[in-house]
Amino acid sequence: MFPMITAAVFSEYGMKAEDLLFRILFIIIFSLLSVIRFYFKGKSKQLFRVKQVKLEGLRLVIFRWILGIPLLGATAFYCFFPEIFPFLFIDIPLFLRITGVALGLFSVFIITWCHIVLGANFSISIDIPSEHHLITCGPYSFIRHPMYVSYFLLFTSGFFISENWLLGVSGVCIILSLMTGRLKKEEEKLIETYGDKYSAYRKEIGKFLPKQKKSHRKYTGM
Repeated sequence: MFPMITAAVFSEYGMKAEDLLFRILFIIIFSLLSVIRFYFKGKSKQLFRVKQVKLEGLRLVIFRWILGIPLLGATAFYCFFPEIFPFLFIDIPLFLRITGVALGLFSVFIITWCHIVLGANFSISIDIPSEHHLITCGPYSFIRHPMYVSYFLLFTSGFFISENWLLGVSGVCIILSLMTGRLKKEEEKLIETYGDKYSAYRKEIGKFLPKQKKSHRKYTGM
């Protein structure tokens, strides 16, 4: 009964019950992420800390700010006024939208896991405080940067769920800029701080994908 009433209410705006459902799921996933991030940033006293532009590079920060404007705009219009800019939407198969929901929930789970494992070692800055230590357990035992990968998957899932190409492109471009420009400097800082310990960890564990250990490789004769 409730789905029928909901569909009837929104039919006057030209919305399908299916689109409404995915919009609600989108809001739930990203609201859940916001609450989790707010909690852990507050717990680690990172809530109001200003990022160090000189460490990241001004151009990279400005690039993210520029892309953040269409990302926030596309997200707001999708959530509250999806009928205003119909040209922002493309048709995506239903199975991909469902996959997007699963991918979004999985990404939020991994991000939460990362925060739990990092604990007080979480930082929004490239600079590494002296009291921090190298974390190699939990999701960090599979890949070196699971949080970056999770955000890439999250923005991809947002595109699949919303069918909004501007939201998808701007979100993915922001995280790709972090996975290239910022991450390069972050790894340099990790090597500078932890030396051979991080070098050995980097040799053993892949950056974005798990490495196949040599001991597990089988000789094929080819």
